[in-house]
Amino acid sequence: MSGLNLTIGLFSAQGDPRSQLVEQAVGEYIGAMKSRLGAVTVMAFVVLAVVSCATSSGTLVDRVLEAEAADEKGPTPSPPPPPEGVEGLEIRTNPDGAAVWLNNRYQGTTPLVIGGLKRGTYRLLITRKGYHDTVVWLDYHGGSMAYEISLDPILGFVQVDVSPSDAEVTLDDKRVSRGITPVPVGSYTVRASAFGYAEWRGRIEVWENIVTPIAVDLETAAFAISPPSIARPVVNPENPGLLGSLEARFDVTGPGSASVTVLDRFGHQVYQEPLPEFRTWSQQFRWRPSDAIPDGEYSIVIAGLGRDGVESRQESLFTLDRTVRIAPRSSWSGGSGLLYVPTAEALPPGSFQASLVAIAYANLTTDQLQAPVQLSFRAGLGGNVELDAAAGAILTGSVPPIFGSLSLRWQFVEPTRPVGIGVALEGKAALQGVPTRGILTTDTFANFSGLSLGIPLQFAFGQVSLLAEPAIIVSAWQVDYESEPVTSSSPASWMYWRAGLMLDTGAFVAGASVSARSLPLPGGLFSIEAPVEAGVEFHWLIPDTHVLVGGALAGEFAGSAYWYLMGGISLGLLF
Repeated sequence: MSGLNLTIGLFSAQGDPRSQLVEQAVGEYIGAMKSRLGAVTVMAFVVLAVVSCATSSGTLVDRVLEAEAADEKGPTPSPPPPPEGVEGLEIRTNPDGAAVWLNNRYQGTTPLVIGGLKRGTYRLLITRKGYHDTVVWLDYHGGSMAYEISLDPILGFVQVDVSPSDAEVTLDDKRVSRGITPVPVGSYTVRASAFGYAEWRGRIEVWENIVTPIAVDLETAAFAISPPSIARPVVNPENPGLLGSLEARFDVTGPGSASVTVLDRFGHQVYQEPLPEFRTWSQQFRWRPSDAIPDGEYSIVIAGLGRDGVESRQESLFTLDRTVRIAPRSSWSGGSGLLYVPTAEALPPGSFQASLVAIAYANLTTDQLQAPVQLSFRAGLGGNVELDAAAGAILTGSVPPIFGSLSLRWQFVEPTRPVGIGVALEGKAALQGVPTRGILTTDTFANFSGLSLGIPLQFAFGQVSLLAEPAIIVSAWQVDYESEPVTSSSPASWMYWRAGLMLDTGAFVAGASVSARSLPLPGGLFSIEAPVEAGVEFHWLIPDTHVLVGGALAGEFAGSAYWYLMGGISLGLLF
């Protein structure tokens, strides 16, 4: 090409009139040559690319072209999730709920696992409202692979200017301080509040990189007292600790002072107490009635005067009833009372107890360790009816046996104090077994699988009670300490004869109980089949709390040839 250019220059220098024609012809020739050369170059590149694709696979260019080709096809419906346990690409985001697109094909929302993928490079797009889109190229090598990312929020700003200066401002219950604060974009409910002022609420929209002002001037609230809410409308001052106190909660709108007055049903004052000056909204009052105040209906009156000179007065009713007893009880054998015998009592409505007990047994000869753990719940349903529920497992080195029961007890004769007799009717359903293996046929808890109906009896002598319960059970299986868990049924019925002695001082309960099983009915009504279950226990309500602690020692006994002991502790809450 340089020689050609030199020739053109020589023709021009000689000034030949034909030089212009020659130069024009040569120029057209060169243009044609350039066009042909460009076409040849493009064709050569295409041929090389085709040859490369035909002779190799898996290159970055190949995989990128493949992914971009998928982009051009547009989104397709979400594929079904892979079967559980199938290997694949796991996508996790913080926060969850992000939409995932793989090569522009929608896969679902995080967290998710995408199965059935071939090895290769994939274009991953992750989107979520309020967050920047994330686009990455992933090299998937097959098998199980996890990709986790924290999404980048799209931020805007709020500028808070509120009066009074100590007011609390929240966006969707998240507190924000005065001044400029970055927050994710979106819509928010704004709440501004300060003690002594009326609450303000509003809605704002926060946009990306824009400052949204929040300017609020709260108005002073008129002084007011809300009606007192009484935690337990029936109070027995003989119940232990907080269970024997009247607890009332109420709210005020602003600073002021007040007093609490207790009136009997004739309007006579039986108690009065001034309250501390109000400095916040929520207020609480606790009062334990003295022994001089008889049972009956009463009202609690809260009357106050605000700093703004406004008076407010509210009133609520409650009852004193010394027959309503709330005391710690065990639910080891399905019905609340002692370990192996229920009481003839029912919790009052609104009261409940939740307990966790763990009792361990160790055989030093065989190095065997078993630890029954049980969670129980009892609640008063009203109408002298109590619900008892229990569930647990025997923690061992193999598959742990599990057990559970549900019972209802109706007290139709209430024991009078200090001496009286209580009678109840109790129905119960229980089940115990070993998962995947069958029903457990031992009877360690005297709470065998089946349906039972019993009559709890309670003879009260002051703080001491003698407990007894005859109960009949119908079961699809028979008690058998020699066999492994069974799946085939062998219907049977028998009696449980239960008894116990309980000391109940209120905050402290101790007792001993025993349960014996009769031979199959009808012939074995008054015959006893070994082993017999027995145990001793105690429960203590920690003063000025609702927390229960306790301990137990129990076992099965069939004479000197067979017996064992297990012991443990319990922890619970009583309200």
